[in-house]
Amino acid sequence: MNCLITVLGGGISKMTVSRVIEAVKLAKRIKCGLMLVGADEEVLFMYRIINLMCPNQEVILVGGSRNTFDNAYYANLALSKLGFNGTLILVTSKFHAWRAYWLFTHMVKGGELSLVTVNDGPEARIAVKEKLSRLLAIFSIALLRMVGIRAAMMINGLYESLKPW
Repeated sequence: MNCLITVLGGGISKMTVSRVIEAVKLAKRIKCGLMLVGADEEVLFMYRIINLMCPNQEVILVGGSRNTFDNAYYANLALSKLGFNGTLILVTSKFHAWRAYWLFTHMVKGGELSLVTVNDGPEARIAVKEKLSRLLAIFSIALLRMVGIRAAMMINGLYESLKPW
């Protein structure tokens, strides 16, 4: 497989459904495999949608994530195990694209990285969260480079447990 479309979870939501639909359309058009990355329940939710739309689609499931940092980390582990070095196409919401692309660029080793966005217009509270999360992404990569993956994941986990939304 020389290209893989990676759909980032966005909760059990319309936003995630929009991402999955866009990814399936793209996969049919350019003949790529799909990788679903997110929390376990998000990954299963996305997989069920794909199974309804195209039951024979090749899909890689990558669960365990709590946030975008974890998405990049676990995607990198899965891709490394597969020996993947092709084109990775991220599918996410437009408001989330900068952070996702930035983290994947810094954390995922291998081939070329592309981005496809879905314009699903976030609510105001999600837009505020995204601005704070961009700062966390920058801080996390700096922390990752200074002290390693465990500390960066710990800070991201702490942020997830303390956030008010």
